[in-house]
Amino acid sequence: TYSSVCIQRDDKVEVLANKFGSKTTPTVVALSNDEFIVGEDAKEQAIINPNNTFYDLKRLTGRNYFDPSVQKMKKRQAYSIAEENNRTCIKVDQYGNESNKLFSIDYIQAKVLVYLKQIAHFYLEVPIKNLVITVPISFNNAQKEATIDIAEIAGFNVVRIISEPKAAAIAYGIDNLTQKKIIFVFDFGGGTLDITVVKATKDKFEDLEHQAQPNL
Repeated sequence: TYSSVCIQRDDKVEVLANKFGSKTTPTVVALSNDEFIVGEDAKEQAIINPNNTFYDLKRLTGRNYFDPSVQKMKKRQAYSIAEENNRTCIKVDQYGNESNKLFSIDYIQAKVLVYLKQIAHFYLEVPIKNLVITVPISFNNAQKEATIDIAEIAGFNVVRIISEPKAAAIAYGIDNLTQKKIIFVFDFGGGTLDITVVKATKDKFEDLEHQAQPNL
């Protein structure tokens, strides 16, 4: 899956490109030589460093270790998913002088947001603090709260959380809405499928109905 960052400037929303010139960044984090790397750099070394390359982490967001979804992922991922006080963690064999080091899922995912924050800072040349963040429409309250925690670890103040389909509808409606519309949003992601019916006016977007398949 991929992550993107955009800014609002001069009343227009602009999706920003990373250092590779791409407006989407692989949502992959890796630990290499005791340093965390993100995006294309992390993805490119995955073959030679599979045990320390972390992906599909959104599926673990806000879920405790004993959640069936976590246990299912544990069986199929090359990296080690472990437990600490009922929390879901990533275990690495060696980190500096520490063996079997545990990192929380929130901490690992925050590395992606820090990377996106650096992209925005490069373009704006000012500190970035406030954030509107999108989440899958199937996220429950615990997962949304975990998302806020992740953003705070990355140094953000979360202004608002909105669903990914609603975000797509808002992006469509910014320049195209002149009257009330019913919009069908089809979100076919890397491992999920969400379909949503959104009622849109110039100033308001409301999710009317949705169906989600979180595991393709």
